[in-house]
Amino acid sequence: MIDAVNPSPTPGAGTKTRPSWVCAAATVLPERRAGGTAANSLVSPKTSLAGRYFCRFRRFTAFLLAFSQLLVTGHAKLTITRPAAPEAVWRPVCHWNRRARHLRLACVAGLFLVAHAEIAAADVAAATPPVQCSLNILLTNDDGWNAPGIRSVRAALLDAGHRVTLMGPLEPQSGKGGAMNTHIGARVRVVQEMPDVWSVDGTPTDAVRAGLDLILRDERPDLLVAGANFGPNLGQEGVHNSGTLGATLAALYEGIPAIAISTGIDPTERDADPPYRSTLDGFSTAAAIVVRTIDALSAKQGCDNVLPGGIALNINVPVPVAAIKGIRYASLARQNLYRMHWTWNDRSNDAAVGYRVSEPNGGAIDDDVRWFNRGFITVTPIDGDVTFGGLPGSIGLPAEPAEFRFPELLQP
Repeated sequence: MIDAVNPSPTPGAGTKTRPSWVCAAATVLPERRAGGTAANSLVSPKTSLAGRYFCRFRRFTAFLLAFSQLLVTGHAKLTITRPAAPEAVWRPVCHWNRRARHLRLACVAGLFLVAHAEIAAADVAAATPPVQCSLNILLTNDDGWNAPGIRSVRAALLDAGHRVTLMGPLEPQSGKGGAMNTHIGARVRVVQEMPDVWSVDGTPTDAVRAGLDLILRDERPDLLVAGANFGPNLGQEGVHNSGTLGATLAALYEGIPAIAISTGIDPTERDADPPYRSTLDGFSTAAAIVVRTIDALSAKQGCDNVLPGGIALNINVPVPVAAIKGIRYASLARQNLYRMHWTWNDRSNDAAVGYRVSEPNGGAIDDDVRWFNRGFITVTPIDGDVTFGGLPGSIGLPAEPAEFRFPELLQP
C-alpha cells in the first residue's frame, strides 16, 4: 500500500523549491502474527536522517484538498492547502520534524473505537423525552442525490424541524470508500437541483468537501448524516470500503460528528417486482431511527453538543423491519456481511463480479455482523483512528526503532 506524494512547486524564476514528503510503501505483516496489521512509514527525501520513532497517526494530513469557489459556470475549483485546524479540535500525537528529518513509523490496524453494551428499543423510547433541537445538518450518501433512501431521511429530518443541506453525488458511488478528486485545478460540476439540494459530480467525499468548502463555508454544520444506504455497511471491511462511511469519516476528520445509516437487503428479492421491496419499505424506518437517535443524544448532551466532534455512529437496520428484534451496541466484525467475489469466464475471457456471504472469521460473538444476522439493529461508535493499539514488539517489530539501522541503507 502506497500513500500519495504531495506535489512540489514547479521550479521557475525566483522559485525556491521544497523537497516532497514521500510516503514509503508499507509492508503487510503476517496475518497469523498480527491479525492483518501493517506498518506505515514516512520518509524524508533527505539522505541524512537524524532519527526515527514510533508514533500514532495525527488527526489530519500534511495537505488538504479543498473546493475554493463555486464559479458562475456551475463548476467548483479544486485547490491544495495546508490545514489550519484549531488546537482545541485537533490534538495531533505525532508531529513531523522537517528540520530534524525524522523517519516516523505507525502501526496500522483496521480497528475503530467501539463501545460494548446492550440496550432495548423500548428502553431508548422510554428514557428519551423529545427535545426540540433545530440542527444545521449536512446530508449525503453514496447512492446518488436523488436516491430513495436519502429522500426519506431528508423528509424525516425536515419534519423534525432541522435545517438540512443535501450534498449528494451526481451518480451512484457505492464502494468508493474515501476516494476523492485529487486533480488540482480541476473543475467539478456542482448543481443546485432544488432549494438546499445539490448534486456533485464526484464521490461522496467530494460531496462533503463541496458542502463544507462552498455551500456551508460560513455556517459550519452541527452534524453530518450519511444515508440511508441501500444495503448494510458492517464490519471493518464495510466501513473502509463504503462510500457512505467514507463521507462520514471525511466529516470526522473535520471535527464534525456524524451518523451513518444503512438498510439491509434481502438477496432473494433481486428479481422481484419491484426489486428489494423490503429495503425500499425499510427506508422510512431507517429515517425515523436517525431522528430518534438525534432526539436521544440531544436529551442527554444538549442541542449544542449532540456528539463529540470526532465521533460517528454507524447504524445498520435489518429487513424486513417487521422482524426486527431490538437494538444492540456492537463492535465491528472483521469482514462485511456481503463480500465482492470475482470469477473467471473462460469462454468470454473476462471476469464476472458477484458477491458471497462472509463466514465468521474469528470475530467476537457480539460483533455487528452476528447481531445484524439475528435481526437486531446495530449501533457502533467509530472515530476513524486506525492506529494499532498494542506495542510494536507485540507484532514482531524491534522494541526500539533504532534497531532498524535505516541510515545504513542510505550509504553509497
